[in-house]
Parts: sequence; structure tokens; C-alpha cells
Amino acid sequence: MVGYDVQAVVDARHHLIIAHDVINVGSDRAQLARMDKEAKAILEAESLEVVADRGYFDSGEILACAEADITITLPKPMTSDNRVRGRFETVEHPFGTIKARMGATHFLMKRLPNVATEMSLHVLACNLTRVISILGTGPLMAAMRAGLGPPARPMDAARL
Repeated sequence: MVGYDVQAVVDARHHLIIAHDVINVGSDRAQLARMDKEAKAILEAESLEVVADRGYFDSGEILACAEADITITLPKPMTSDNRVRGRFETVEHPFGTIKARMGATHFLMKRLPNVATEMSLHVLACNLTRVISILGTGPLMAAMRAGLGPPARPMDAARL
């Protein structure tokens, strides 16, 4: 495939991107179990409930998720009205934000590793914006300070 596809797992409550990847495969069908297992590991969860759109429907992927204690809710292709019920707007929130910030254009980088890095920066900016919106800057800075440990000594000019 000429081009890139971004896979993402998004928290339904806060719309934070939990896991993401950039691939150059033209279909989402073989990505469900891999991405959900990654999200489960990142969250250090014993089980996970996932909602996906019909583009991810693949019986082997669904079975792999079930075996990993990941419960999947997704419609069979062209047979469900779950979109009408509001079950599939979760990932669109951060993707819309990222696309707006990118200027609704293509990636600036070339080659998969570079595009993956570019996407990681977009995800970081999107998640930081969401966390600031949810917590505010004061609590976020306090949480960051608490997680970083003692301040590092200043870098001396010889190490620049």
C-alpha cells in the first residue's frame, strides 16, 4: 500500500489515546487483537472491554481477543445499527483533533519509522491537551513532578 494507516485504541471516558501504531497495510481486519492486547498490557488490566467498528470484523481476531480475556463488541459488516446507537464515536474525537492540527493534510515525513515518530508526537500533543482539559495545568504539573522524582542536576555546557 502506498500510504499509511494509523491504528489507535482510545479510552472511552476521557478520549485519551492509550495505544497507537502506524502501518502500511490497507485493511484494519488483522489489527484488532494486536492493538487490544497492547492496550491491555499498557493498562496492566486483567481484562478489557473494547468497542470497534465493522472494519475490524475478523473471526480469527475476535477469537484471539477472547482468548486474551478481551471482550469485543463490534457489528458484523453491513448488518448492524450500532452507529445509530452511538457506540462508535470514541476514536473520532482524538483523530479529528489530530487531523485539524495537522491541517487535514498528509504526514510530513517519509518512511514508516519516521511517520510513526511523527504520529507519536501528534498523539502526545493530543493527550497532553486532553489531560490539561480534564485536570487543569496545576494538578497535571503536580502529578508530573510526583512521577519524575527529584529534579535532575542542570546540564553543563560541555554535554550540549
